[in-house]
Amino acid sequence: MESRFDKEQREHILRYLEQQGVLWAGYVFCREDGDHLKELGHGNFASVYEMYLSDIPEVRSAVKVIGFDDDLGNAGHASIKNEIRLQRQAAAVCRGVTEIEATETISILYDDELQLRLPDAQMQEETEQDWSLLQLTFIRMQLLRPVLKKKAGKVELTVPGLGTEERETLRLAEHIAEALCAAHDKKIIHRDVKLENIFYDAKYDVYKLGDFGIARYIDGGTVRTKAFTGGYGAPEISNGEEYDQTADMYSLGITLYLLANHLCYPFSDQYRVNKREQYREGAVLPAPSNASKAFGNLIHKMCAFWPEQRYRTMKQVLEEIRKLRSLGALPKEQEEKRAPAAPLDAGESTEVIGDVAVSVYE
Repeated sequence: MESRFDKEQREHILRYLEQQGVLWAGYVFCREDGDHLKELGHGNFASVYEMYLSDIPEVRSAVKVIGFDDDLGNAGHASIKNEIRLQRQAAAVCRGVTEIEATETISILYDDELQLRLPDAQMQEETEQDWSLLQLTFIRMQLLRPVLKKKAGKVELTVPGLGTEERETLRLAEHIAEALCAAHDKKIIHRDVKLENIFYDAKYDVYKLGDFGIARYIDGGTVRTKAFTGGYGAPEISNGEEYDQTADMYSLGITLYLLANHLCYPFSDQYRVNKREQYREGAVLPAPSNASKAFGNLIHKMCAFWPEQRYRTMKQVLEEIRKLRSLGALPKEQEEKRAPAAPLDAGESTEVIGDVAVSVYE
């Protein structure tokens, strides 16, 4: 989707709204390199900026701004409301979901020279015709550290031990599995589990799942809409088939695979998917290079090509992760000498050890 506004124009509009005081009381955009707004990221559908509370500068938030792209229409705005609702539902019952602090939708008028004004009920009809309407949605969230950093075509992890120490990778696995269990219990499928959407909350030492932008409520158990990130998405989604919540399981499995394989995709020597091999019918992924045998078995079953060969639920996955954590992470050569616990059969039932859905940490 092509944006109607470039970076400078977006900042001009946001500075105007800030000056008008129509955003949250006391919150202002962080600056860098003079008066440029501190942009944390920009994608096809949204830009993310950093804000702080003027009276307490250490209180920081990430603000997702949606609407600068071509007119989203009624369907687009309904999708935004859906994202907010689903993420709030999941965050209310689980520590592992990024919290939404506040939302705001603001309309603004602009002309061909990008002069700006707020809509005024007293505007005369003939004057109103000279202006175009822009509707922006602001989603203020916790400001957390992304676990993956991309710069100049390179990727690296930002949390010490993550990807190099199995015990730390299993901690991330447990927290994100908890988040998915909570979402699935609410009949929500995330559909975009990936390293780019996982964050680290240093204050509470917990990993969190964010960006429910393409999440979906699936009352009937399956969905067919083709929405996913290549490499992370399950084969059945890529093939345009019906899929269920086990698609999230596959995506988390690929996330763990990358962490245990030096950020290289299966059948690839870099952070770039080999679609031809990974999505080849019946493909069996090679073992990740930096995983113990037991951890590798877990990932292998989560990433089975056929959904019926995966674990039946995320609760089963969570139990297996907790078993591995309770055993402690051994060096790979020691782990290989110990016979790993047999993976759960697809027909077995299981109960969760401990709480899956817990109160929000904050």
